[in-house]
Amino acid sequence: MKQAQRALPLLIALLLAAACATTPKGGSEVLGAISAEVVDSRFGVVIPGRDGQNLLLTRSVPLIPGTTFGWALLLADVPEDIEFREVYSLPAPPREVTGGAHQSAAAVVEREGHGTNEEGWLVGFWTLDRGDPPGRHVIDIYIDDTLIHTFEFEVQVPRMPRKDPGTAP
Repeated sequence: MKQAQRALPLLIALLLAAACATTPKGGSEVLGAISAEVVDSRFGVVIPGRDGQNLLLTRSVPLIPGTTFGWALLLADVPEDIEFREVYSLPAPPREVTGGAHQSAAAVVEREGHGTNEEGWLVGFWTLDRGDPPGRHVIDIYIDDTLIHTFEFEVQVPRMPRKDPGTAP
């Protein structure tokens, strides 16, 4: 599991502009002077496009090494220099952990994040490695050891198209 490049400005802009596949959380947590009310959230898979990188909002990630996926959270009244922690739970241990993350348990990978993008969103991107397991994956986002939001998604082996028996090999 490796951390994707954070320099994906077009991707982030598309992520913020998309209007579907959102999962806002009701209520809020008060952390010191920070209101951790989730105003909006997004999750998707990075795909190539004519104009660079695009984000397909989905909860299904194809199990193809090199596939990049990511999340974004918009919180009410969040400072630009906020620190957060991602706890990524996999259905089985990954073969390797890369990109600045560390494995804290057999099937749990953690990393620290810092700051927001220009629009005030917390963002995180990951890239699948060889040996990452299929199944239900969960990314929990914490601020000051308080769970703020959970992203649940499926990593699935892509289906091969069925060959039409009437076509030549």
